[in-house]
Amino acid sequence: MIVEDDPMVAKINKHYLSKIAGFRLEATAHSVDEAVRLLEKEEIQLIFLDIFMPGKLGLELLAYLRKNELEIDVIIISAASDLERIKKALRFGVVSYLIKLSSLNGLTLHLLPTLSKLGSLINRIRLVSRSLITYFCTEKKP
Repeated sequence: MIVEDDPMVAKINKHYLSKIAGFRLEATAHSVDEAVRLLEKEEIQLIFLDIFMPGKLGLELLAYLRKNELEIDVIIISAASDLERIKKALRFGVVSYLIKLSSLNGLTLHLLPTLSKLGSLINRIRLVSRSLITYFCTEKKP
């Protein structure tokens, strides 16, 4: 699941996930409340989560997950770079905390090692990592 209020960022994240074998996007939410409603209907294993969204902060979704003992891995991709928010997210047990980058090259280089830590996916990551790095790190000229 992608939880991101910016439609362009959500689209980039969706495109990125579509390139990784073994991942299937189940849902996209544009707010914490929408994510909670979707979590009641969908079986989610991984969430890409933004912090700053209208209404509630992404950290409130983390609190909801832990309070309800939902064993869902969370990778935060956010512009929130202050130490207190990062520490709080880590205390909630996020898999990784990535500062939003301006390019897919940076996202690919940071995300592949994070995803490889997810035990059940390690073999799938090895199969696609070379092609992803080549694909995303090769500058494309118009």
